[in-house]
Parts: sequence; C-alpha cells; structure tokens
Amino acid sequence: PSTVEQNISNFKSANEITTDISEQGALNMAGMEESRGRIQEIDMQLAALDRAQEYITTRNKSDATLTTLIDLGNHALSGQLKQLITAEEELNRLKQISGPENPKVLALERQISRLRPAIQEGATNYRNNLLATRSAYQRQQGTYSSKLRATPQKEKAFIDITRQQSIKNDIYSYLLEKREENIISMAGL
Repeated sequence: PSTVEQNISNFKSANEITTDISEQGALNMAGMEESRGRIQEIDMQLAALDRAQEYITTRNKSDATLTTLIDLGNHALSGQLKQLITAEEELNRLKQISGPENPKVLALERQISRLRPAIQEGATNYRNNLLATRSAYQRQQGTYSSKLRATPQKEKAFIDITRQQSIKNDIYSYLLEKREENIISMAGL
C-alpha cells in the first residue's frame, strides 16, 4: 500500500475509527444520551429510596404510614417494604379494636421490629450498588463526551489525509495520461 493509504489506516487505528467519523460521532452522542438517561433513572430510584428510608427511620416517632408503595427498582426490598406497610396498617387497625396487650398486636410489633433493620440493611446495600452503577455511567458519559469533543479535530485530520490521497491519485492519473500520450506520439513517428 502507498504511504498515504498507510497513513489513513494508521490514523483510523490510532483513533479507534471503525466507521465514518460523522457516524462515529453520532454513535458517541447516542451513547452519551443513553448514559444520561440511565443516570436519571438511578437518581429517581435514589429519591424513592430516600423517601422509603425516611419513612422507616421516622416511623417510630409518628403513626403515619407510607400510603403508596414505592417501586424502588429492587423487588426484594420493595417486597419487604410492602410487608412492613401491611403489618403497620394491620397493627394500627388492631390497636384501635383491641388493647396493646393483644397477642396479635404483640406479634405484629415483633414482626415490624425485625423487618425495619432488615429493610435498612437492604436499603443501604442497594444504595451503595446504585451509587456505584451511577458512577460507572458517569465515567462512561465522560468518555463519550471526550470522544465527541475530539471528533472535529479527528475529522479535520482525516480530511487532510484523504486530500493528500486525492492529490496523489490525481498526479498518478495525470502521469498515466502523459505516459499514454507519449506512447501514442512515439508510435506515430
């Protein structure tokens, strides 16, 4: 291969270009948008988790219940939270009907006292996983962003290399044409 063709090949390898540069830019933009969307989903899950944890920690101080079940994005944790809400609603109902010494009331209080720490531990682990995943998407988004910022320079450099190739091709074609003219003129002598 010629030097210019080798330069194009080297340029594409060095800059990790497997497709057209504009198409590569579009792919990077799509990847960045997908990462941004995932980060927003995780932020919503973290907000729901904050709300659930606030409910769990302040529950001992008030008789309020979490009236709507929050989808936390974690089925096991959401299931435990649903169990807690159901148990607390039943406890409130039973306390109004019977006294605090009712065996069913005591059993529900024990169940609730076991569920709360389990949910808190699960929520903490889930939060840590969400934060780690969020950080990974932020790094990925940064990578795509860097590649997007570099796209114009890469495109300019690639245009310069292809321009050199075009000039060489034009010179080669011109020389071939002149050679044929010389052969024809020499045959006419």
